[in-house]
Amino acid sequence: KMLGDGNKYLVGNRLTEADIRLWTTIVRFDPVYITHFKCNLGTIEYNYPNILEWTRRIYQIPGVAETFNLEHIKKHYFMSHTNINPNQIVGRSKSSQSFRSEEH
Repeated sequence: KMLGDGNKYLVGNRLTEADIRLWTTIVRFDPVYITHFKCNLGTIEYNYPNILEWTRRIYQIPGVAETFNLEHIKKHYFMSHTNINPNQIVGRSKSSQSFRSEEH
């Protein structure tokens, strides 16, 4: 709801620490949390358009994309939580392309 009220960011039209802290969780949601933690009622990419737009906006800020390594994130979760994934299987997922597909 917060992102659907015309604001570009969580608390208005200015990037804040709250945006950055939430962004680091949201970028992990579709590629990791959906399968690893069984959070599969909806995806950011297909079910939450305002969150996806906000995620893309932050990803496209100069310097942000360089801090994001999807393969490292996936390997960390799927390989280090052996109680959830004892065979350490790292599934395929889309690249970070969904964050890049629209300019903001």
